[in-house]
Amino acid sequence: MVFLAQCAPSTMPAVSEEMVALSPVDRDHLENGRAVYRQACANCHDPIAVRGKSAAYWTGYVPHMADHADLLPADQADLLNYLVAAQLEATPRKQRD
Repeated sequence: MVFLAQCAPSTMPAVSEEMVALSPVDRDHLENGRAVYRQACANCHDPIAVRGKSAAYWTGYVPHMADHADLLPADQADLLNYLVAAQLEATPRKQRD
């Protein structure tokens, strides 16, 4: 269990000010997206490293998995915004443009 606790921040990073600045939604929506990821997604399978996938990957993957998890549309949107913001935060600035 200690191993999982040590991996959690990089697998599911906390919502940061940079993530909020990079996202079209506010902190509350990003926090909800992170909570959905922790509760709905990681409940069925090991968490995927958020920062290890592209925005395009998440945009295609989330709708597919949201059907399996019976996510509400608002929770699906918050989840996708959180995943994309986390991915963008991990991308060096010069590669974002």
